[in-house]
Order: sequence, then C-alpha cells, then structure tokens
Amino acid sequence: MEALKEIQLRFYRDFPPHPKEEVYGFATPSTMKPTQWSYPGGGINQIPKECTISGDVRLTPFYNITDVMKKLQEYVEDLNANIEKLDVRGPVSKYVLPDEHLRGRLAKILIFVLQAYEEACLF
Repeated sequence: MEALKEIQLRFYRDFPPHPKEEVYGFATPSTMKPTQWSYPGGGINQIPKECTISGDVRLTPFYNITDVMKKLQEYVEDLNANIEKLDVRGPVSKYVLPDEHLRGRLAKILIFVLQAYEEACLF
C-alpha cells in the first residue's frame, strides 16, 4: 500500500492537469487508480508473500503513453533501490530483514492498463 501511494504521488506530480484540458473541456485530468487487488489465500493472521495490484492509468491526449510507461518503470526501480525508505505502519513493519537476508521488492508496474482517452492499450 505504501509503495502504491508513493507511485501515485509521483505520477500526479509528473503528470498534473495539463493547461489544454481546460481549453478543450476535459472534465478530469490524467489519473492513476488501483481497481483490483489479488493475493494467494491463507489464514487471517498470515501476511501474504506477494500480491498483484491491477488498475488503470487514463491519460489525456496531451501526455505520451511511452513517457508515462518509462516514468512508471523509473518509480519502481527507484523504490526497489530504496525500499527501506518507504513509510511503515508501526515499529515492526519492515521491508528489509537483514538477519533473514530478505528484501522486499516491487515487480513491474505495467500490470496497469494505460488508456488514452481516445484508445486503450493493455501492456
């Protein structure tokens, strides 16, 4: 959740409402939203080893899909390199366990569907 929050913050910083959106009457700017979470089953007291977050990025035509894909990959690479800097929720919430030689990581963010308002592309 913290990684997704950081990715969304970066996305909205890098792809803010474009000045032309108002000129052309766009009701909303480009957006990035998670829509589905899935993870392997287990007991209520087990933290799953992995999960998949799916969602979409909707772009106004003033941004290039390729540029957004590159940025999303940069976010993931930066977060993986600096995973220990993500916010945590409590004193025992950690992304790196040195004694166990475990380090959390994000996989490709391109699970998201990138959509221009005129056409959809699934990557």
